[in-house]
Amino acid sequence: MGALQACNCDTSNAWIDVVGGLSPIRKLSTWAGRHASRTNKLGIQSDRSFVYATVLGCFRAHVINCAMTSRPLIGSDRSVKSEKELSEFIERRKEQRKRAKASSAEPWQQSLKLATLIKSQGTSFWGRLLEKLESTVSALHEIDFTGSVSPFGEDIVRVSVNNRSLAPIHSCHSWTDLVRDGDRIRCSVLNGGIYYLDFVAISDAELALQDIQQNGDSMDEEKTAVYVIERMVNIIERVPVDS
Repeated sequence: MGALQACNCDTSNAWIDVVGGLSPIRKLSTWAGRHASRTNKLGIQSDRSFVYATVLGCFRAHVINCAMTSRPLIGSDRSVKSEKELSEFIERRKEQRKRAKASSAEPWQQSLKLATLIKSQGTSFWGRLLEKLESTVSALHEIDFTGSVSPFGEDIVRVSVNNRSLAPIHSCHSWTDLVRDGDRIRCSVLNGGIYYLDFVAISDAELALQDIQQNGDSMDEEKTAVYVIERMVNIIERVPVDS
């Protein structure tokens, strides 16, 4: 028991000596001899091999204890990885929601901007369109057509086109009623059905029209006038002469 107590009191020094030395076994043996001599001087019967075995047991227990305390807990790496994946998942979801919110807000913002632009410039755009219709109709004589533009109130106009190259009995004509209706213009065509020209914003301060049904390009006032009249010319030219 005395030898064991002697062993316990200097275990940490033995650990430092063994770890730091060049010959651990030799130093351990020397250390055991010193403690054997010490126990003999105290009158305790002990032999070198017993002390050596006791010290070696203490040394092994100390090494195992150090290894266990410095060793990571089982599953700790997995736990850290799991927490990292969870954090990345949360950040991805936040970013997705942020983009979705921005995407859903964009159409509303565009609609609001368009409504504001129509309110401020819709009337002036309509007035310039009527002027372009007049000038386009005036040029029809160069292809043996005639026409007229007849307003009905502020937001309705009838554009008529006639083919004068045919004998009166075979004379062909068409007309389109344009009605300004909020954010679009409704176009009712004789023998041609109805189509719509929607207002679109091509800049923060500029309006245009677009035939959404035909997936057409945006058009300014002059292009819109040509588009409307050319549709009627095409309808007239498709009518057989002997009809």
